[in-house]
Amino acid sequence: MACFSGNINSPLMWAHYANNNKGFAIGYDFRGGDVSRCSFCPNRSRGKIKLATIYPMIYSDKRFDATAYGMWQIVQHIKRTIGIQAETDFDDSLLALRIALHKSNDWEYEDEWRIICSTPDSFDDQSDCYPICKKPIAIYFGCQISNIYREM
Repeated sequence: MACFSGNINSPLMWAHYANNNKGFAIGYDFRGGDVSRCSFCPNRSRGKIKLATIYPMIYSDKRFDATAYGMWQIVQHIKRTIGIQAETDFDDSLLALRIALHKSNDWEYEDEWRIICSTPDSFDDQSDCYPICKKPIAIYFGCQISNIYREM
């Protein structure tokens, strides 16, 4: 997962994520699709890639309810404990995606978007897989950035 903001002018974003305006931000243009490098992903050849795209966050005052999934996990644990074959898949295949895209309204100022690259097997190692193929279109310097970092 990679997270982005649609709001380069937010003082809170600069304070939280750019060391109080001493850092920088990189701009990308994700319009027009072609977001990921999944066709080059090492997991692709094994047929493991299920999804890779960019989504806007869903902000809500209502907390995301994953109770049904929690109950399913408990039942599967009990089944395994007593020697009954547990089910391998929860009936909502988009649950993890839906969980990853929900945040409290308190964070709405971030105007966050997320690129999510997932595989059917969550235990697959993706540490060397970088799904974003876009080149930066801009670099924004914080108003407090030091000259040495600006030059670099």
